[in-house]
Amino acid sequence: AAWIVPNFFLATRIKKRQSRILSELPTIIDLLIVCAQAGLGLLSAIEKVSRECVDSCPILCEEFDHLLKDVKMFAKPVPHAMREMGERCGIDELTNLASALIAAEAKGSDISYPLKQQGEALRDRLKRKKEEEAGKVPVKMVPVIMTFVMPLILAPMLGPAVVTILQAIEPIIKNMK
Repeated sequence: AAWIVPNFFLATRIKKRQSRILSELPTIIDLLIVCAQAGLGLLSAIEKVSRECVDSCPILCEEFDHLLKDVKMFAKPVPHAMREMGERCGIDELTNLASALIAAEAKGSDISYPLKQQGEALRDRLKRKKEEEAGKVPVKMVPVIMTFVMPLILAPMLGPAVVTILQAIEPIIKNMK
């Protein structure tokens, strides 16, 4: 138990953090698009977004601050730092975003187009995931309905029939004795 409980606790915390990052990511992507269309470069857009969104998206802003510190303080190249950020978070969508931004930055093209593509793809994936979860709800409700609702419906319906059947069988049972 001492070996399993910490791993279970840690896995639960990791999943919760990853789901929060996924919920924050579309907002951050939209703000990065706005900054890129305003003419800011990748690092300056990341810096601006991480400063402005600390209250609404704290986890991703913390990750962006970590990215900026890696680039500025430790002189890591931007592609390397972005890949590390994607791997550190363990989220495929963030890794894909980092790869797209790295490719756009390497080509010297505008980063707003890959950001738009990644944002649309992310929203589509999240929408499909929610639809899938919604599709599983009726299946999960069957045991609950069978346990709690069906007895409440069947008792008033079958009650009079059971009484009538017992009254009809009573003379037969008395004759057998």
